[in-house]
Amino acid sequence: MIKYSFLQTNILMIFFLVNSIWPDLFRNLAYQTVFSVFVVIATLLLYFFSLGFQLTYKQLLLKGAQIGLITGFFLGLFFYLYTTYIDKLYFEHLAEKMVSEYSSKGYDDFTIRKMIVYLGTTRKYHINEISTFISSIFKNISIALIIAPFFTRKENVTIG
Repeated sequence: MIKYSFLQTNILMIFFLVNSIWPDLFRNLAYQTVFSVFVVIATLLLYFFSLGFQLTYKQLLLKGAQIGLITGFFLGLFFYLYTTYIDKLYFEHLAEKMVSEYSSKGYDDFTIRKMIVYLGTTRKYHINEISTFISSIFKNISIALIIAPFFTRKENVTIG
C-alpha cells in the first residue's frame, strides 16, 4: 500500500513542479482537477488489482482512505517544504500574478487588496497544506466508493 501511496504522491508532486515552472501549461483549474482525479483513479485501480478480489467493500474503502491519508501527508509536507525552503517567494509570485490578472480584468483596488490579504492568511496558517491533506483523503475515499464494488470478494450464493 505504501508503494502505491508514494506513486500517487510522486506523480502529483511532479505535476505541481511542472505547473509551477510553466504556469500557463495547466492554467485552467479544471485540467488540474481532472489530472489529479485521473492519478487517484489509476493508483487505486493498480492497488486494487494487486490485491485481487479477496477483500470486502469496507476493507477496500479503508485501504483507499489509508492511501489518501499517506498521500495527503506527504503532499502537504512537500508543499510546506517547497514554499518554505525551495521557493520562498512562491506566494509573492502568486500575488503578483493575481494582481496583474485582476487589474487587467478591471477589478477595483479593494478586491485586489482583499485577495492579497487572503494569500497572506493562507501562507500564515498553512491553509494550502491542510487543504491538500484533506482533499487527498476525500478524493481517495470518494473514488474508492465508486470503484471498490468492482473489486470486492464474490460470495457464493446458493438458493435452496
